[in-house]
Amino acid sequence: MFMNSIPNVVIRNMTASIVTILPAYIVAVVVPNAFITILGFAGMILVIIAILLPVYLLYKAKINKFYYPELQKQYLIICKTLHGLLKKL
Repeated sequence: MFMNSIPNVVIRNMTASIVTILPAYIVAVVVPNAFITILGFAGMILVIIAILLPVYLLYKAKINKFYYPELQKQYLIICKTLHGLLKKL
């Protein structure tokens, strides 16, 4: 809503860039180890989004006929989920 009130596209894009990047930059400069800690937290979120969420959605879809027959084998899905989780650790 605030960004639509700025008529100049260049100023609007520059403002959006500064508002996005500047707080993270200030935190990284002021607190040296905060960036590494936040990256670790982002990695945990990635595990949920990239590994567990697709498996959960596949389980909840209740599709009888898959295009790939490998998706009908539950042991393969469980094995690959465990592999993805253990690889992340």
